Amino acid sequence: MTASRILEAAQDKLPVIIHTRNGKTHTVNHIDYISAAPAGDVIVVFGEQGGFNLIDPTLVTELEYQPN
Repeated sequence: MTASRILEAAQDKLPVIIHTRNGKTHTVNHIDYISAAPAGDVIVVFGEQGGFNLIDPTLVTELEYQPN
């Protein structure tokens, strides 16, 4: 998946859960908690309590939408 597709998904519907190939999930509850590197090779998901995860967009297998 591309970084731009992931960012579009986060802008369209929130919350969105990002599933990666290794089985991990990353929840984005607000558009302010996700960003991409200019080259699009890394997605950064910030935690609401601090910290962050770096995600290779090519390892994203699914985007799951949760109703509000």
